[in-house]
Amino acid sequence: MGTYFENYLQQIYISYRKESYNFASHFQNKIEITYCFCGMQNVRVGDTVYCLKEGDAVFISPNVVHEYIKCDDAKGKTRSISLMSETDFFASLLPDLVTKSPVSPFIPSHLINDDTKEAFKKMINAKNNKIELLGWGCIALAGITTVLEFEPLKKTDGFKLAPAIVAYIDA
Repeated sequence: MGTYFENYLQQIYISYRKESYNFASHFQNKIEITYCFCGMQNVRVGDTVYCLKEGDAVFISPNVVHEYIKCDDAKGKTRSISLMSETDFFASLLPDLVTKSPVSPFIPSHLINDDTKEAFKKMINAKNNKIELLGWGCIALAGITTVLEFEPLKKTDGFKLAPAIVAYIDA
């Protein structure tokens, strides 16, 4: 299967997984943050595969091709959460989300503070309450983006022609 455009109708959405999993190569016009509570989960972002272990996270900018690759060494012990959100929700507070991209999307555990880790835990029970989810999402996003190094978008980054066309059609 080739890369596909993933369209969530919700403006903010979480996916909580209780095992390492495969999810085909895709992109979306939303930011995506995946945090690993325990175990291991491989995530390919662009051309690089990152192995998320306990406490690690990955930040995926809009329209960046990525996929999740099951980690056989995890043996069913993996727990992870992904937060997908419209950049508009956070752009006024964090303008770097629209104008810049992270130098590296990987955030190792030792850089993530306890409040951010707690916000990811709270999101699990808040998944049906959009206001509460937005609040915990703000805390998690703030904690993640403060430790990321950003660089200005290059002409080859962000909205390339194919994602721009798909996003336009979707809108």
